[in-house]
Amino acid sequence: MLLRVLAVVALVAALAGALLHACALMARARLHRAAEHRATVAFDAELAQARAAIAAAVARGQDPRALAIALPDGIDAVPFDDDARNLQGNDAVAEGRYEVRIRTSTRDRYALFRTFRAPPYAMLAGIRDATTGTATGDDAGAIPTRIEVRYVNAATGATSSGDAWTQRAIANAGAASPRWDP
Repeated sequence: MLLRVLAVVALVAALAGALLHACALMARARLHRAAEHRATVAFDAELAQARAAIAAAVARGQDPRALAIALPDGIDAVPFDDDARNLQGNDAVAEGRYEVRIRTSTRDRYALFRTFRAPPYAMLAGIRDATTGTATGDDAGAIPTRIEVRYVNAATGATSSGDAWTQRAIANAGAASPRWDP
């Protein structure tokens, strides 16, 4: 009889231990989710501040291809290695890239913005987590994936690159359209 009572007591103790362990795991998971939520909220707020600072600089007249701006605390500018072939070189568009590192309490993330001379001036192109390396968004020219477009003059057979915008076309934008000269 005593053996049965000891077995039941041991079983109850084991179940109580397992229940306590499960409760501790659930509490830890809840704390982790809460911390992750706070970090996400903080990151989103910092991301909005970074975009606003970048857009304001371009709106004030800075060249979106060469920004020099003061960013809020917790946000650092990061040199972005542009592949100029993947940028819109038209001076009216003046597309550039601007990458920032946003530091939050739990992790750092990088945000890449496409910058333009016209509104909205700065658009989020992608986010990369500094801890895990995972990324979301488009590559914003970081990975040179190119589709070659060639225009062919039907009369002469001469070709012209479809992704080559010229400054001459912008300079002549107010004048009558010049004839195409491949």
